[in-house]
Amino acid sequence: MAGLGAVRGWIRLRRGGYLLLLAAGLGLFLTYVVTSPPAGAWASLRVETVPAAAGSALTPLTGGPDLDGFSTFAPDGKQIAFMRNGQIWLMDPSGARPKALVHDPDFWDAAPAWRRDGGQIAFVRFPIRGSGAGISARVVVADPVTGVVKEVAREQQPIGYVTYGADGKSLYYTTLNALIQLDLQTLQSKQVLLVKQGWEMISGGLCLSPDGKSLVFGAGPTNDRRPAYDLWRLDLTKPGAQPEPLTRNGGIMPAFDRTGRRLAYRNPRESTGIYLMEVGSGKAVQVLSDTPQAMYFHPAFTPDGRHLAVSELMLADPSRNDGPAGAKFRSRLHLLALPE
Repeated sequence: MAGLGAVRGWIRLRRGGYLLLLAAGLGLFLTYVVTSPPAGAWASLRVETVPAAAGSALTPLTGGPDLDGFSTFAPDGKQIAFMRNGQIWLMDPSGARPKALVHDPDFWDAAPAWRRDGGQIAFVRFPIRGSGAGISARVVVADPVTGVVKEVAREQQPIGYVTYGADGKSLYYTTLNALIQLDLQTLQSKQVLLVKQGWEMISGGLCLSPDGKSLVFGAGPTNDRRPAYDLWRLDLTKPGAQPEPLTRNGGIMPAFDRTGRRLAYRNPRESTGIYLMEVGSGKAVQVLSDTPQAMYFHPAFTPDGRHLAVSELMLADPSRNDGPAGAKFRSRLHLLALPE
């Protein structure tokens, strides 16, 4: 994280905006910039670091002053759902023809997830205006054609990420310290997992394996404001099963490829950046490293598995107001070509 300490004096977010970013997963950016752990604080296990992909391997999908993030491909690969300035948008796989799917200035929306048949998108919603601003978080589903939305769950604490069950009839989502399953037909929810005391999972991400048998998420203890997240796998076929660790040196924001044999994720602790893991062996390599000017989040595979969509969070020029809402950073989306 060397060089990122300069961001302390640059980032000036409104209190509400900061809380929203925190709940939506970008809070790790702020946490690790301001309270970055000392070098060597965690030992690396099983992770082989390779040089980051060359700059030419990154193809921009979006640009300009907007805050773009949380990109995810439709199952047929014909569209990308993403967040732009707290609203859910759609665009072509090339980044062309962006259009707002859901727009409501009373809410900040983030973390979209497609149903496996492509017929619905779920996302996390935070009120930012009115009497309920900042009080509760919701899970909302939208029709990707009409944009019609329906609220399906509400929590009195932040919600981090959401993913569909394999049959599309249920959703899983994370709160500050719990994993919840929601039946979309009855709208009844149940707690699947509560992490141990002193741990959190709000910024860890969440994904379902392609075979529908396991969930992968990030969670870890919070020590002196330094969340030590790792990736964990929960077997859904065994009632009462306990999570098993997938990483030991850091991991958040996991995403499977279509085969389930590879897992992309962000390491926020040492040699920070985007990693690619062969699930069978547990061997992981770094495919994109952070720089003093940029950090990378939320990897998502293209349907053919040859690229990752990633969010790039960049420091802005402090002499210019070129970030959203006066923030001194910008975020845009790229495609990262993966090694053959």
